[in-house]
Amino acid sequence: MSEAKHLRLNVLLVSRRKDTLDGLEGVLRKYPGVRLQHKLIVNGHVDPLHEVDTLPDALVLHLAENSRAELESLAARAVNRRPPLIVVGAGSDPAIMRMAMHAGARDLLPLPLVEDDLIAALKRIERDHSAAAARGEANVTAFMNAKGGCGATLLACNVGHMFASLGHRRVALLDLDVQFGAIPVYFDLFPKRGVLQALENIDSLDEVSFDGYLIEHASGLKILGHAADDPLSTQVVNAQQVQ
Repeated sequence: MSEAKHLRLNVLLVSRRKDTLDGLEGVLRKYPGVRLQHKLIVNGHVDPLHEVDTLPDALVLHLAENSRAELESLAARAVNRRPPLIVVGAGSDPAIMRMAMHAGARDLLPLPLVEDDLIAALKRIERDHSAAAARGEANVTAFMNAKGGCGATLLACNVGHMFASLGHRRVALLDLDVQFGAIPVYFDLFPKRGVLQALENIDSLDEVSFDGYLIEHASGLKILGHAADDPLSTQVVNAQQVQ
């Protein structure tokens, strides 16, 4: 479990059998970064993604004896309207296996399920998501107050937390008030290093070393602010260093 403790994915579990759903959910509940939804298909719509407003990062579909309809429904969707698929169940029927391939199955895991195999399959999906995100550009939002006490810090903290915890986005919150900034305290965090130390070492910072100055909240939000033991700063901050 240690290598997957940072697994962060939104996963939808779908089955026609409640006991199988409960078993899959029990396995993945051990990993706090995995956010779970489940869907029990009974005498209703066979599309596993029916009434799912936001596509999950991964879909784990249990193949029951009569689950061909679910696979056909997924295969009929446009590629960009179906998430990476992991199929759990017996793989003895070649026709079902071909349909799973048409539906975009990334892996087929037989029952009884081996937990490490499921986690490894999800880790591969997570790596693909991270690689795709790295190819895109980040959105930057600035909160600027007209005067002290307007609530810009409170707004920035809440919006950052919502993006991380509810939107499941990768978010970094930077506090550039080098004198009176207190964002880490809002989250009950007390970092040993912060923005002033990062600015002092700006010439040697790269992506890896910069991450060492960030402190992570339980929601996944990463924060760069004042170190807990920093005195009130009176130094002049170089605008080029901040940029």
